[in-house]
Amino acid sequence: MGTISMKKLGGLSLIVGPVLALVCYFLQPGGMLVDAADPADAAASIGAIMANTELAHITGLVIPLGLIMVFFGIMSLQETFHGGNGQSITRYSVILGFIATIAWVLSSAVGHVIAGLDPAQVPAVGGPLYALQLGMSNMGSVVFSLAVLTLSLGISTREGANKMMAMAISAVSIVLLVTALIGAMDSSQLETMNMIGGICFIVYTLWFITLGLEMSKNE
Repeated sequence: MGTISMKKLGGLSLIVGPVLALVCYFLQPGGMLVDAADPADAAASIGAIMANTELAHITGLVIPLGLIMVFFGIMSLQETFHGGNGQSITRYSVILGFIATIAWVLSSAVGHVIAGLDPAQVPAVGGPLYALQLGMSNMGSVVFSLAVLTLSLGISTREGANKMMAMAISAVSIVLLVTALIGAMDSSQLETMNMIGGICFIVYTLWFITLGLEMSKNE
């Protein structure tokens, strides 16, 4: 039985990982599709989680898995830059991607705690736990936008790369960075900013799939 190379596995991770994370992001209780709630409204968001605890646990497991796959894909892609243009700046994408993944994994872990609370515990500890989860999630979005920004800027310097696409992704990253910061600083804008951020992640997913296909094809 043969072994799969890091480049090919990284390509497959960039194809599968973002799709898993994005689908479950939209399906998580209180999100875009299931019992949608304003993320700034802690009571409504916690209520959505408590009303769909099984789904909250499932999405809380799959989202981190997908994000870890995305990080592995970014790390594998950066490995192909050694000795070429974009090597230095894309190293930041690996560091920033790692930090963002940790923030989101911890956020999902807190989500599991909320979903596992006894209803009698919710009034006392639900609010602080939700605030912690939201803070880590917002920080993950800020750092991840910088990770993709440095990755796309690095790719734009490489021969044979789709430079227009890379620069477009850089612009999307700036949009995500701004929306994540506005949402973190002004809770009244959080719901709108999350919607814009969701669109940014859809664009990211399509780009990651393209990169993953190229990595797998060039193996």
